[in-house]
Amino acid sequence: MEPSIINVGMAEMAVLRDSGELCSLGLGSCVAVCLYDPPTKVAGMAHIMLPDSERSLDLGNKGKFADLAIPLLISQMTDLGADSQRLLAIIVGGAEMFTFPGRSYSALRIGERNIASVKALLEELHIPIIGESVAGKQGKSVFFNVSTGIIQVRTLMGGLAKFSFAGADSCEQ
Repeated sequence: MEPSIINVGMAEMAVLRDSGELCSLGLGSCVAVCLYDPPTKVAGMAHIMLPDSERSLDLGNKGKFADLAIPLLISQMTDLGADSQRLLAIIVGGAEMFTFPGRSYSALRIGERNIASVKALLEELHIPIIGESVAGKQGKSVFFNVSTGIIQVRTLMGGLAKFSFAGADSCEQ
């Protein structure tokens, strides 16, 4: 049987155990949160659109918001056997794709706000971030090989970053 390849779209999340690949294509201001429990090889990815659900009138899709998606992702991972105390994180995305000359509206800096929200929540949950490819002005795609724990990040203009949950292979090119 061929390993699963799951595309995690905007405001979606997915979990796998042992094998397969989680990928998220075309991250702009969104942030992909990749969590992994190395001993059990349980992996999860959430494609987060917004920093929090505070002002939202529609909370139907919890995957859209950092404050709702990350706890739900952890719950789905523990249902597959992950230990929440061993989870490690790698985060990708949060670019500022659009600029508005002469204006500095913090509300428009969604990428920056997404990154800050994700980092604060992971710190609050005591989940160490062991790698990141965030900010900038280019879109990114992330590919997470569950069996090896290796993540590859490709930027729109051809750049490549590679991270490993084993810590032995962290390089940026």
